Amino acid sequence: MSDPRVQMYVKALSQRGGSFPVFQGSHRYQYGSGFGDVLRGIWKVFFPTVIRGASSFFNAGAGALKENKGVGDVLKAGNKPALGSMLK
Repeated sequence: MSDPRVQMYVKALSQRGGSFPVFQGSHRYQYGSGFGDVLRGIWKVFFPTVIRGASSFFNAGAGALKENKGVGDVLKAGNKPALGSMLK
């Protein structure tokens, strides 16, 4: 083991530290759980929007059912209010 490249490799694998370059990120900019943070942020916006849309869809559909309309008319009646409330 007189080759300096082999010695550096062995030193790096044994993880004793020393002069081997290691990336250490800044605490200010690197935090969180990785990809889960991205999904959590999307979910916090997506879930309430879907709930609002579903609520208005079913309310409009219930109104159409009270008027004894068919299934197709009930679905059509619920689309426009649901999209309007989701885009708010």
